[in-house]
Amino acid sequence: LGAFPHPKWGKNDWILFTIANGDYREIYRIKSNGDSLTQLTSGHPDLFPEWDNKLNRIIFNRQVYLGSPSSKIMIADFN
Repeated sequence: LGAFPHPKWGKNDWILFTIANGDYREIYRIKSNGDSLTQLTSGHPDLFPEWDNKLNRIIFNRQVYLGSPSSKIMIADFN
């Protein structure tokens, strides 16, 4: 497992980041104090998480497969 650079801090005191797990890239969140680590996605190459601080949502890129030029922009509720 390896973490990708550029964690994203939200105004809600949470941090988003991506971890490499084989061919998958999984998005996690953690409180800024290091508490409450939660895996948000699994089984997909998910990259570049960003906060929509206004609506408390998460926006990220989901590739069809790792290295694919085809991808989707996903919008998810904070939970």
